[in-house]
Amino acid sequence: MKLTYEQIKSITQGAVKITEENGLINFFRFTDEEQKMYEGTDFYRKTFSTSGVQLNFKTDGDAINLKIETSPSTSRTFFSLDIFADGKLVDSCTNFNDKDLSEDYLSAQFPQGAFTNKTKLDSGDKIIRIVFPWSVATKLTELEIENATYIEPVKKDRKLVIYGDSITQGYDALYCSNSYATKLGELLNAEIYNKAIGGEVFFPELAKGNNGNPDYVFVAYGTNDFSLREFDDFKDRCSRFFSNLTDNYKNSKIFAITPIWRADFDGPRKFGDFFNVFNTISELCSKYDNITVISGWDLVKHDINCYSDLRLHPNDEGFKHYSKNLGEILGVLI
Repeated sequence: MKLTYEQIKSITQGAVKITEENGLINFFRFTDEEQKMYEGTDFYRKTFSTSGVQLNFKTDGDAINLKIETSPSTSRTFFSLDIFADGKLVDSCTNFNDKDLSEDYLSAQFPQGAFTNKTKLDSGDKIIRIVFPWSVATKLTELEIENATYIEPVKKDRKLVIYGDSITQGYDALYCSNSYATKLGELLNAEIYNKAIGGEVFFPELAKGNNGNPDYVFVAYGTNDFSLREFDDFKDRCSRFFSNLTDNYKNSKIFAITPIWRADFDGPRKFGDFFNVFNTISELCSKYDNITVISGWDLVKHDINCYSDLRLHPNDEGFKHYSKNLGEILGVLI
């Protein structure tokens, strides 16, 4: 069974818009209005990455054949597309061999373009989840479920909108399903709309974007504010962001995650002390009844080996700690 464009649309989650052009299906995680906010900036191309986009469906097929086309949308050119059956990772389509990665793989140039992948499945009914890459723009050329008599969308119980910087976008999970944002969606059984942009700081206008009425909203900025902004500017942008956010999502439960540990947290910055980020976010959010602040300081081990660049961005091991610790905190709060 080769899936039609309409069938693919029906099983897609995490995309605010889906289009078909010249046989290629495009998935957009930002609305047109949100993308226009980034036009003319270095961040614009990052809006085309497929972070958070997933296909979720039930079928009795015994194999998945897919064809995709990728193109760079971040400084990272490695990617994985992860395939799950009944919650178990059964295959990944990648442009790298993780056993042969060099130490400088973050800046290495991996091949882009057309990729095909076949995944064999056990017989009988099963729920399939296909997680799209966070690091590149990904277009679907073809999706075929061999020997399938049916395909049925599987809906999530909740909706989650998540704002943040590179860490929330997915940097630097080799396997996209290991990012904390993806794990968070599974933990909450929620469809994820990932609005994170690598390098971003608090951007008040983005918090006005229309993304419906999510059950949960997560916000995880601050580490780039510390590196790039002066304190007064950060405080102003942070204040306006949460003001806009609470106006926009009056009925949503909002969680603000403060920055995780970084190896250079005590280095000199025009911003001042790193912990002023946590203190300021906590202070500004205290006046809102629907915002809960979560300290990110101990979500990832204070060990450079948990970071791809030995400094800032978690690797798969680092995201393992992030997801586990965040899950334990949310288990108490939700």
